[in-house]
Amino acid sequence: MSHVVGPRSTLDPGLGPPPLSLRGESTLTPPISSPTARMIKQILLVATTLLLCLTVLTATLGRDHRSRLRYGSPVAMHFSATSHYQFNSPEADVEYRNLVPAGGHVVHVEGRPYTVALFHQMKCLDIIRQQCVGRPQDISPLTRHCLLYLRQTIICQSNPRLESVRNTVGSANRRYDAVCRDWTVVYGEAERNQHEFSLVSA
Repeated sequence: MSHVVGPRSTLDPGLGPPPLSLRGESTLTPPISSPTARMIKQILLVATTLLLCLTVLTATLGRDHRSRLRYGSPVAMHFSATSHYQFNSPEADVEYRNLVPAGGHVVHVEGRPYTVALFHQMKCLDIIRQQCVGRPQDISPLTRHCLLYLRQTIICQSNPRLESVRNTVGSANRRYDAVCRDWTVVYGEAERNQHEFSLVSA
C-alpha cells in the first residue's frame, strides 16, 4: 500500500539547491505589464460573471420539484405474474391507458409545463407495446425515443435492491415482495395539479 507523504521543505538538502528566488536572484519569468494585468483581470471578471449567471439560470430552469412531494410511509408491492397488463387484448389497451392520469402526463409548476417522469415512463411502455403488437413496420422514431429514454432513466435511478435468484446463472425469482414509494401519492398530486390548472386556465 502506498503512503502519501507531505511536501518536503524547499530547503531540504535532499532536494538539491534552493530555487533561484530563494537565493536572492531574479526568476526567468518576465513581469506582467500593467495593461496585460488589467486585461487579464477584466477577462477573469467577465468569465466569473458569466459563470455566476449560468449557475443561477440553471438552478432556476432546472430546479428539481420532487422535493416538494411528500411520499409518506413506504408501501409493499408483491411482484408476481398477473392476468392484467397483457400484451395484446382490449383489456390491455384500457389498462395501459389508465397508467397515465386522465388529464395526461403534463403538470404545471409556477406556470411552467412539466412532464412527470413516472407517467412519461408508463406512456413509453405502452408505445413500445403498441409497436410490438401492431402491423409489422419499421421502428418509429417515437419508439426509438422511448427505448432510449427508459434505458437512461433506469440507469439514472439505479435501484440497488438485491433480488433473489433461483440458481447461479441468475434466473430470477418471479415472486417476491418489495418495499416501494407510495406511487398513489404521485397520481393524487398530479390530478390535483391538473384540476387546479384547469380552473385557472378556464
